[in-house]
Amino acid sequence: MAAIPTVVVDDHHHVLEPIHKAIRKRILPFSNWNMVHFDAHPDLAFPRSIPADRIFAPFAFYDDLDESEAGIASFLLPLVYAGHMKNLVWVKPPWATQMLLGHEEFTVGRHDATGELRVSSQHTYFVDEVMYANPTELSKAQTLHLSVCELGSGSMPPAPADPYVLDICLDYFATINPFQKAFDAACGVEDGQLLRFIYGNLAFKTASSTLSHVEKREHQALHAAFLDRIIQGETPRFLSLTENAFLELATPLLPLYNGDPLTTRRHFASYYRMLQRYTDDQRALVQWAGPCVDLPAFENSNVVPMVEAMRTYLKASSGPPRMITIATSKADNYTPEDLVEPILKATLAMLSDVFGPLAVTTPNE
Repeated sequence: MAAIPTVVVDDHHHVLEPIHKAIRKRILPFSNWNMVHFDAHPDLAFPRSIPADRIFAPFAFYDDLDESEAGIASFLLPLVYAGHMKNLVWVKPPWATQMLLGHEEFTVGRHDATGELRVSSQHTYFVDEVMYANPTELSKAQTLHLSVCELGSGSMPPAPADPYVLDICLDYFATINPFQKAFDAACGVEDGQLLRFIYGNLAFKTASSTLSHVEKREHQALHAAFLDRIIQGETPRFLSLTENAFLELATPLLPLYNGDPLTTRRHFASYYRMLQRYTDDQRALVQWAGPCVDLPAFENSNVVPMVEAMRTYLKASSGPPRMITIATSKADNYTPEDLVEPILKATLAMLSDVFGPLAVTTPNE
């Protein structure tokens, strides 16, 4: 049995170049292949600053992703837009709640008006990422079938079918939210809890929200515009306001939140006082961390059951993957540093036991 090409990187988007090489070497077919993606994050974002067609200039595109803060979460949709990947199974840990379990088919294409990469999915995740577009506004559109699953749940992922790529991020087993962790360390846990409320406790962000798609987009736009004005555009003016004047301006936002509007108003009063006492550097930290404080986090102390559940699932596959890609997510602090090596060792041993010999490489990043 030939050894399976197995690429281990740190930043997850660095698997793109090895995948492209595998296509050129015909290890993978050019189109119509599948991916099973074990990860605490869906990784279905895409930077609005990068034109969609930049994807067809791969070496320049790799550099663009390296320079983008969202690059690590932006490597899957390019594989769809380029016509390679047709089916994606996201196997998530139980603590990842960005998407509900289930299946969806949607298109990925270039937005005619902006040239950006957009999707036709109305899922909350894409509303929050400002990526939705009407399918009639998308050019060069490609179809993606997405399955969101958990091992051991009522929505078990389908057994992987050839040809497929097995993609694993080690933060699937244990997850840190580096934005929240950095903010808590710099500003305190109590302020971190307040920031999570202001940026995360929104009705439109709730995966099971009953809001219409139009309402979700309206809520997202209103919320983002107000907070951007506070932190970026008009900070001096907002800081010069009295607390009551600030709360008056914030009143249209109160119905956007889950729970009692009076409680939300009290949280906004606390937010005003927090910004008043903060330095410029601390307010910059609010701008950086705020949009990401609702990312999943669970510092799992026992990953063995999850490794064994993955083993059981993979043994049911119709055959081995054409290639395996693994991201350690160590440098970006999504995987607990002290667990990276033990999890990687256990994962590689399990994969070798299931599929046979692995040809492991670690490209220079």
